[in-house]
Amino acid sequence: MKKLFYLFIVLMCLSSCEMNEQDETLFAQPVPCHVEAIYANVGSISINEEYGTPDISNIEDCVEAEYFHISVLTFDSIIGWSGGDLGFHIGIGQGTIASEGMYCEESIPEVEQHIYEWAEKVDKEDESSWKSNTRAMCYHFPYRLEGVTAFSVTANISFNGVEAGADIADCFIIEQFSPELVFNYEDYSVCWDNGHPITVSQWLSMKPLASPCMLLRLADKAQDAASDIAFTITMTLTDGKVLVATTPMVNIVE
Repeated sequence: MKKLFYLFIVLMCLSSCEMNEQDETLFAQPVPCHVEAIYANVGSISINEEYGTPDISNIEDCVEAEYFHISVLTFDSIIGWSGGDLGFHIGIGQGTIASEGMYCEESIPEVEQHIYEWAEKVDKEDESSWKSNTRAMCYHFPYRLEGVTAFSVTANISFNGVEAGADIADCFIIEQFSPELVFNYEDYSVCWDNGHPITVSQWLSMKPLASPCMLLRLADKAQDAASDIAFTITMTLTDGKVLVATTPMVNIVE
């Protein structure tokens, strides 16, 4: 089975960055970027036993409905990168999706302040032993500069009683955001840090900045089987851009 590998919980990866003066042991590196492209893929999900993070695999034949997920990622560039180290990357065949604000000089101070406060809170709550083994830990924390004003999911065939091409976003819930904080695009406050699944409409009502990555799963009411189905994600941004990504085809079985 051909696999898609990516760092889903990118905020948790250790990275070299400059020490933030707010904390001597744990610090954050906010990494802003514009949303210029989106990417969507279908897969099943399992939990990495060592790190406790989700592993997503491409599905070539079929997947049970209860394990079916769509991952949606936002980027500033999709290029065949051959330069320096990346904040995170996705290997697809011989190509690479490069991102993480490599060319961005803009930032949102209010969002970055929330990130620093979040890192400080994590530091106080962390009872693990990593501090005894290393001088400092850095949370590489990407965020996006544009908000999302509309988001739809459509399919190439009829699904769950909805005709092909019609919006079926209500058939999905957002299982997880990565990083976990969601920011309001009007006042840049933290509008979601719960960690529990929410509906797409609930997410849009928060007027969210786009997330670097989010994981959609079928809602309990949407357990239909489907053959040779592909899903198209359409995301409208606060700057007026409309971005579209279509998943590979998959068979969903009950």
